[in-house]
Order: sequence, then C-alpha cells, then structure tokens
Amino acid sequence: MAKTFAHRRNEIINQSLSIDDIKARWPALFEASQIQDEFHRITMVHLESKFMSKLDEYTPRLLNLFHSKGGTMGLKLQAVLIQRYLQTVNTSEEDRGH
Repeated sequence: MAKTFAHRRNEIINQSLSIDDIKARWPALFEASQIQDEFHRITMVHLESKFMSKLDEYTPRLLNLFHSKGGTMGLKLQAVLIQRYLQTVNTSEEDRGH
C-alpha cells in the first residue's frame, strides 16, 4: 500500500470517488491495520497509540460527564457503564480461573 499511496491519493482526491468506488478499488483501506498504516503515512502519528493515550487522558472527564447526565440519556449511559463494568469483572475472574 505504501508504493501506491500517491496514486491512491490522486484518484481519491482528484476524481472525487464515492465510498463505494474507493472500497471496490482499494478494499484494504477498510481494514484496521491498513487504516492505521495510511494514517501514519499521512500524519507520521501512530493512530492506535495516540488514540489510546488520549482516551486514557480523557476517560476520567468522560466518566464524570456520563455520571452527571440525568433523564433518559443518563439512564442509557448508566446501563452501558454497568454492562461494561460487568464485562470487565467477568473477564478478570476468567483470567484468574474463577
């Protein structure tokens, strides 16, 4: 994919290809590993590590925001957080062999 970067970029930008056309022409661009590689080629930033570090940075504030929400949205967020917590607990127990 690195060898065809300039050609792909030219096609995508100058020909205003639709998502379906891009997917048909360059299917690898829709795979997680290739998205990360392409992002790195364009920005010189490692996408996954940057995303995870920013997620770690913002998680406490996001959780505070989620906990402060009321009404229907608050209930939906609470259900998601509880489900995620239970998944984490179950995974931890499985890892310890319980």
